[in-house]
Amino acid sequence: MFTATQSVLVQKGWEVLGKDTEEDNAQDEEVQTGFDLSMLQVNDDGVCESASIDKKATTPPRYFTDSTLLAAMTRAAKFIDDPDLRKALEAKDEGSSDQGSIGTEATRAGILEKLAANTGLVSIEKEKGYTELVWKTTKQGQEFCAALPPEVIKPNISALWAEKQAQIKSGEMTINDFIKENDDYIHTLISDLQQKGLNISSNAIPCPACGNGVLRRIKGANGFFWGCSGYPGCKTSFPDKDGKPLTEKQPAGGASDRLDVPCPSCNKEILVRPKGFFCTGCDFKLWSEIAGKKITSTQVETLIKKGKTGSLKGFTSTKTGKKFDAALVLQDKNTGKVGFEFAKK
Repeated sequence: MFTATQSVLVQKGWEVLGKDTEEDNAQDEEVQTGFDLSMLQVNDDGVCESASIDKKATTPPRYFTDSTLLAAMTRAAKFIDDPDLRKALEAKDEGSSDQGSIGTEATRAGILEKLAANTGLVSIEKEKGYTELVWKTTKQGQEFCAALPPEVIKPNISALWAEKQAQIKSGEMTINDFIKENDDYIHTLISDLQQKGLNISSNAIPCPACGNGVLRRIKGANGFFWGCSGYPGCKTSFPDKDGKPLTEKQPAGGASDRLDVPCPSCNKEILVRPKGFFCTGCDFKLWSEIAGKKITSTQVETLIKKGKTGSLKGFTSTKTGKKFDAALVLQDKNTGKVGFEFAKK
C-alpha cells in the first residue's frame, strides 16, 4: 500500500509580518505549485515515474521482561484492534493512572509469578542486549495459544467483560445473565476443542526420585530451581541451569555435585550448592559456612558418617570476634543442626 500527503497553506497569518518583498511571496507560491492531491478521486489511475529500493532488515519485536510486562498490563487496551472494545477497556480506568488495564496493582505481579512457575507455557532466560531476563513462549505455550480463540489470547475478553460490568451497573444486564452468558461461552469453547482436539506436546520431566510426580520450575528467593509436583509428599529439588533441571551428577567442585554419603534422615542424595548442602528428599541441610569458616564436602561427609568431625581450625566467635578451634557435632539428623565440641584441656 502506498500513501501520499500534502500540506496546503490556507492562511499566512503571522507569516506575513516576516515577508516584506514580492520576491519572498513569489517563492512561497513557487513552493506550493505542483500536483494538488485534493483533486484525486477514488479509482483514478496514476503512473509511477520513478522508484527506489532501500535494502533493510526487519527488526523483530522486543521480548517482554518483568518490568515491561507489568507496564503493558496497565495499558493493555493498546493491544486491542477493535476501537469499540478498546474504548470499553479504557472507560473502566477513567480517572485512574492506568489506561485500559488488566489485573490490578495488587494482583499483576502474582499473575506473572504463577504463569512462570506452574504452567510450562513460558521460559524466562537471559538474552543478549537485555539487562533483565526475557519472557519467551515455549513450544507448548505456542500450541496452547493456537488452540484458543483470538479474544482470549488478547485483552479483548477483558474488554468484553468490562463492557458487561458497565451494563450491569447501568441496569441493562443482571449478574445472573452475565454468568449464564459466560457459562454458554465456556461450553462452546469446550465443545469446539472436543471436536478439533487439543494438540499440545508434552514437556513433562518425570521426577527421578519418586517416579510419580513431574518436575516444575519454581522461582525461589535465590533464583529458579526445580521441584517435584508431588510436594510435600516428595521434597526432591534440583538446581536450574539455563531453564532446565540439573538432575545429573556434576563433576567435583560444581554447584550441583552430590555428596558420596546419603542423607542421615531419609537416605536420599545430598546436593552441594554454593550456600550449603541440601537433601533432595527432606529438610536436612548444612550451611557451607559456619562461624565464619568454610566447610568442605569431605568434612561434611565425615560429619554425617561419624556424627562429628575432627578438630577444625579457623572458627570466629560472633560475640567476641576471636578465633577458636573446635569439632563440629551433628546434633539433629533430621534438620542438620550442628554444635561445637571443644578439646579438653
